[in-house]
Amino acid sequence: MNENATDASPTQLTLLRHFQRDPAGGDALTAQGRNEAEKFARHPRRPAYDWVGISPKQRTRESVGPLLTASSRPSVAPQVLKELDERFAHESASEFERRVQHFLNRLDEPIRLKHRAILICSHLDWLEAAALFLSSDDTDLGRSEAWGPGHARHYRWQDGIWRRHSAMDSNPASFVE
Repeated sequence: MNENATDASPTQLTLLRHFQRDPAGGDALTAQGRNEAEKFARHPRRPAYDWVGISPKQRTRESVGPLLTASSRPSVAPQVLKELDERFAHESASEFERRVQHFLNRLDEPIRLKHRAILICSHLDWLEAAALFLSSDDTDLGRSEAWGPGHARHYRWQDGIWRRHSAMDSNPASFVE
């Protein structure tokens, strides 16, 4: 049995949409997006993540870069996973949903059992799909207005499901210097 199973504090999960990217369609963050990523890294209530998963897109790497530099756990390297990428052009809606659900199944067991604070940085379509599959008591996370650039939703593993911990939710407007 893993120490996480007996420890009183539950595993935390943060789903983060990458910060603002180039509106002309580029993959890099804008100056505003980079500034917001820096503020997120310094957010006083953010957990000390010990597992970070990102899509292969540059904008997700740039979104978590400042966080990993500021981390109290410098050995954390982001896991770059195609499973966390937005829907591929050749992928049907059902194939995309299966891919998201497959990752969430992995998250529920091997990843959650080994880590205390998990961060996933991905894209609007991936986060909307993930929110629909999470075994949670949440009712509004599938809506796109809940996932603006830089918005983060927090969950805790309790009683065998991911429960939304909305008091920890954040968006770029909530980041204070």
